Amino acid sequence: MDRKLAERLDRIEKAVTTIPPRVWYLQYRQEIPSGKVVRQTEYSPCNGTIQNALIQFPAGCMYLVEVKIYLGPRKIFPHTKEGIALDDAVKWFDIKVPVKKDDPIAVEWTNYDSDNPHTVPVVVSVVGYSGGEA
Repeated sequence: MDRKLAERLDRIEKAVTTIPPRVWYLQYRQEIPSGKVVRQTEYSPCNGTIQNALIQFPAGCMYLVEVKIYLGPRKIFPHTKEGIALDDAVKWFDIKVPVKKDDPIAVEWTNYDSDNPHTVPVVVSVVGYSGGEA
């Protein structure tokens, strides 16, 4: 290989390896009727990592709406048998689980409130590369 070609290939390789990863935000939002379980599924836009989740528990949930996050059939958040339930709180939770393009990522809400529906929005961030490589 001639020297000029080798230099050009080296420059291209350096440019490609310095491309920063992209962050996608998957948004989940459903009104959960009293006494019901609802699941919403979105699909991973890339190979990468499910980095974290932002969950907003509005005032009035009174710890009665439980949230769980699944990757395919496997629960990945929280790391307890139950889900997480708070009141009047907005929190980021680290997840850091590898994911492949088009893997199903689901949020499941359970509303234990026998009187009121509730809406607990969830945003899951996926970090990866738009070309599908991670």
